[in-house]
Amino acid sequence: MAIQYYRKAPPSYGGGGLSFKSWTIPDELDTTSNGMYSLNCSDLNATITVLGREVGDDGSTPIKMIAVVTSAGIGITIVN
Repeated sequence: MAIQYYRKAPPSYGGGGLSFKSWTIPDELDTTSNGMYSLNCSDLNATITVLGREVGDDGSTPIKMIAVVTSAGIGITIVN
């Protein structure tokens, strides 16, 4: 969804016009049965942080993942 927003131009048609800056996670997706999602956007990327409901690799805290969305694709890092 973020990449679609980025590529849709101009902003007057509901797109980012080659920017992620004003994209938002839809309300129905910011909290799901899988976890809570937060967002930080700039012109060049959207960083989505996920705090999951499952216990992470450390055996005590919830799993946390960070997805960085750019015009070229998505990179995902598992923090725990």
